[in-house]
Amino acid sequence: ALIESLSLKEIPQRLASFLLHILSQKGGREINRLDLTITQKELAKMLGATPEALSRTIRRMSNVKVLTVEGRSIRILDRKTLEELAEGEG
Repeated sequence: ALIESLSLKEIPQRLASFLLHILSQKGGREINRLDLTITQKELAKMLGATPEALSRTIRRMSNVKVLTVEGRSIRILDRKTLEELAEGEG
């Protein structure tokens, strides 16, 4: 279901959906930080994006204070906006 969902979305929506999916597996709404076990290049491949497009998307999301990234650690700053983005809003 995640793969089908991701294939129908643009890169920002794919990334938001992926992050929310991982967060839900880690413990739900109270978790706001992920430590990725894969590189951004591998993540881009999983999301069907180029590393450059994924990097631009992450930078834009960081600029509008939806998330921050330090190395492989991603901290969600605005879950509501991330959820709206995953649903194709915003």
